[in-house]
Amino acid sequence: MRANRRDGERGRGGYRVLVMAGVAGLVIAAMVALWRDRARLAEDLIATSTVLDSIPTAATPFDDPGLDGWDSEVLSDAVASQWKQVQRWMSDPASVAPGVLAALSADSFEAGPIRPEHWELVRDEPPVRIDRGLPGASTPPAGSVYRGSAGFLEALQTWRRPFAQGADVRAEFKVVRFEDVGETIRTHQLVSVSGTGVDGPEEEHATWITSWTREPVPRLLALTAEALERTRMTSGRRLFSDCTEAVLKRSLTDDALLGRGLPHWYVRIPAHLGQSPLGYHGLAVGDVNGDRLDDVYLCNSGGIPNQLYVQNLDGSFDERAAESGVDWMDSTMSALFLDLDDDGDQDLVLGSTPTMLLENDGAGHFEGRMLLPGPAIPTSMAAADHDRDGDLDLFVCYSSNEAAIPYHDANNGPRNILWRNDGGWAFRDITNSVGLDQNGTRFSFAAAWEDIDNDGDQDLYVANDYGRNNLFLNEGGHFRDVAPEAGVEDISAGMSVTFGDADLDGWMDLYVSNMFSSAGNRITYQRNFNPLADGTQRAAFQRHARGNSLFRNAGTGGFEDVSVDAGVTMGRWAWSSLFVDLDNDRLQDLVVANGNLTNEDSRDL
Repeated sequence: MRANRRDGERGRGGYRVLVMAGVAGLVIAAMVALWRDRARLAEDLIATSTVLDSIPTAATPFDDPGLDGWDSEVLSDAVASQWKQVQRWMSDPASVAPGVLAALSADSFEAGPIRPEHWELVRDEPPVRIDRGLPGASTPPAGSVYRGSAGFLEALQTWRRPFAQGADVRAEFKVVRFEDVGETIRTHQLVSVSGTGVDGPEEEHATWITSWTREPVPRLLALTAEALERTRMTSGRRLFSDCTEAVLKRSLTDDALLGRGLPHWYVRIPAHLGQSPLGYHGLAVGDVNGDRLDDVYLCNSGGIPNQLYVQNLDGSFDERAAESGVDWMDSTMSALFLDLDDDGDQDLVLGSTPTMLLENDGAGHFEGRMLLPGPAIPTSMAAADHDRDGDLDLFVCYSSNEAAIPYHDANNGPRNILWRNDGGWAFRDITNSVGLDQNGTRFSFAAAWEDIDNDGDQDLYVANDYGRNNLFLNEGGHFRDVAPEAGVEDISAGMSVTFGDADLDGWMDLYVSNMFSSAGNRITYQRNFNPLADGTQRAAFQRHARGNSLFRNAGTGGFEDVSVDAGVTMGRWAWSSLFVDLDNDRLQDLVVANGNLTNEDSRDL
């Protein structure tokens, strides 16, 4: 095995979020609109890495929207700064002086109720209760309008009241729409607040539509609350408890790999070994030693050994990568536990360069058996018996850091590969011969196998960055990309895919996670956003920024986009997603893993 190990060189229904010109012109505009969040990565690194302290802030002038003529973004940032004062106050009212809050609103400020007095019960199945504000509940009846600075403070007090006795209150505002209406500006913002309420954990979500003055520091003129929803835990406890320290205590010490964060490694390991602040490293779960307990394999950047956490009978985990022979130090993006040789135990596939296949001896020790070449480090892998010959075949996704051209519809990435398992640890690249070379270079991030037409064989969906996705229909072992006619191209920044029967109709539905971009949602709706583009092109860029997608399988070969009605679009910067029944009610819930660049400060999550 030609790879490095630590010890030397070796070759259904609605969902609710629980917070616990021309082509060149289009590309430039899209870069401004959809990548402003990514530009801030440089600033975050500067702020958190001691080695980068000497880099001047002028190194990132591209994050100044005023230099590019986007005055709407300058004003939007100013509005966001005003909301940060409210966020601070929600977390700790004593930390913000009343005069500071009062100054956020104009003397002529008016608002109706921020929280409705009457709620419609959506669900009351322990341990979760969900209520929705009744239609019109935020319309102010006579005599109940909040006015002036005093009214603004009173409205905020009403909003925070359910959390008055609680701790750990967190609020978030995301400005997602901006409108210039002459002497004033109008913004739409998604609002979330969560914490421990009077009766236990609680959270509320809403959309606030607001009007502001156009002063250098905008002041609030009016506020209307819509799409109000709250979730409470009737058990008095949260649905999940953080048990990280309890089960991984021995692996979280200062001298342990897992106890050290990104800054520690990023300033010590050369980049050419595969160290990057933007790693997309995954994990795999499986029983490696036959004790019927799930173990966890963590993939790492180059220069840091991968880790294997083996579960003990008491639920704790011990790190045993070295003794198991899997402490590889090559940059590894993904991993799979699966039985490749049909001997009943879980073998291991590592998404590195090249892809490594390791055989399990049944007791949790692994030996390298085969290397599968590829054009880059795999971003993810998915396995299925595509030809129904009794063994598992392997589909490997690839992306790269090369320029995607065009940005919104790229097909110039590295080729994906389907490896057919011929038994005896022999694998053959059959990508072209089975039709998976069609649209097969789209900067792919993830793939999933599923029988979407209930014909008994496994079809394949591929989520791609920079544009269209693929749905490969399995027709007797040969594949055809039917994404356009099936309605699931989902032009966006595709990062993961999961299947589940969301509506319990016997047909597998599809959920794709993408990048939700607040900046993109604002800019792509501006009149000066590439005015020469036609409506179709503008709609494509607006869709690119919308976020995640849920497609209902109609059972006729096509899918229906029900994302907005189901309430599942805003998954933030969504790297991964999974259908799973969290509360044992037979309904498929959705878990979305998201974030950007996390360090000592975790507020980007």
